[in-house]
Amino acid sequence: MRYRYVLLTDHRGEWTAHETAWGFLVRSPFGEPLRVARSLEEAVEAAWRAKETYDEVDRLVQEYAPLSLEEEAERELEEEEDED
Repeated sequence: MRYRYVLLTDHRGEWTAHETAWGFLVRSPFGEPLRVARSLEEAVEAAWRAKETYDEVDRLVQEYAPLSLEEEAERELEEEEDED
């Protein structure tokens, strides 16, 4: 019988490890296989590293996301006021 371990949980869901014949298959909350680790401890470390990478990507996406129409209009008004 193979086991499924919840390594950590965040706003995305559960980061898990699934016991296999080769070790522990670490998966993202989206079901993506991330790594096969030899031990459960290595699986936890791999999940934390992957989570940190996902967090950084989320931060960059948020930082460089296009402005909403309202934000764009406010920015244009500020630029016009600065020109006057």
